[in-house]
Amino acid sequence: MKKYIVQLLVIFSLVLAFIGLVEFLLKGNKSILISTSGLGYVFGVPFLSVKPFKNETRIRKIQYAVLLFLCFYLPPKIVSSFEVERFEITRFLYARLMLVGILILCGVTFTSHRNKK
Repeated sequence: MKKYIVQLLVIFSLVLAFIGLVEFLLKGNKSILISTSGLGYVFGVPFLSVKPFKNETRIRKIQYAVLLFLCFYLPPKIVSSFEVERFEITRFLYARLMLVGILILCGVTFTSHRNKK
């Protein structure tokens, strides 16, 4: 299960890095505006790229489908309940988010390698 969490974190970090690359370097914007309607894709697409469990029971497949649905459905609903229409992420906040993501990813990877020994 840790392998899937690490894969999910890597893909989430890559999606965030790609968004920053396009918005800050290519377009030259000072900030990123993320609409709450597209927030489900930010959480759902990385979850889609992680392969479901191999040779698992039917209940595991149903759990995967429910989790996938919730990844696309819940984030926009939670944010819209606070009446937020969009998020603005500046370069400084983006750098901090990337740093925190990299630290979490390194921590998870380090502990998983440490537990194998």
